[in-house]
Amino acid sequence: MIAKAQVIAALTPWLGPELALRLDDRLEKLTGWLNSWTPRQDIASLAQRIDSLLFLAVREETRGRMLIPLPDGTSVRVTLEDFAAMADDALYPLFCEMPAEAAYLLILREYAMTVSSLSALKAQYLRFDEFQTAAEKAAIASFVKKCYPPSRWRDWLEA
Repeated sequence: MIAKAQVIAALTPWLGPELALRLDDRLEKLTGWLNSWTPRQDIASLAQRIDSLLFLAVREETRGRMLIPLPDGTSVRVTLEDFAAMADDALYPLFCEMPAEAAYLLILREYAMTVSSLSALKAQYLRFDEFQTAAEKAAIASFVKKCYPPSRWRDWLEA
């Protein structure tokens, strides 16, 4: 079971702690979606639902200004592109709950190949180690380092 706290932890870097708390009921709904996912469902469709939920929630809570308050008293404006990355980060707890079996690795690989998903790559790299060669892991690491800013991977991927 995915706990709402896991979803909040995944989204707090994007939303800040204050806004994440104000979105409690929406994050509860999002957590329910993650917990009800089955391998027969399309992850991309779930990601789109999460993206839309987060966009509407942030728009509502910020009264359309799209400014996220930070703990230091400043604010940062979120863009439409940020919501896809937020949705992807919200999926990571789901990917961590997937059984470490070859069938689930294939689901993640297919998803990561069709959609730009750092979370799917992260789960492949960290959770499905026994099913991958050193060369496959090196390829994931190289791709991530070339395609994503260090702020998105430095806490789990060696520089």
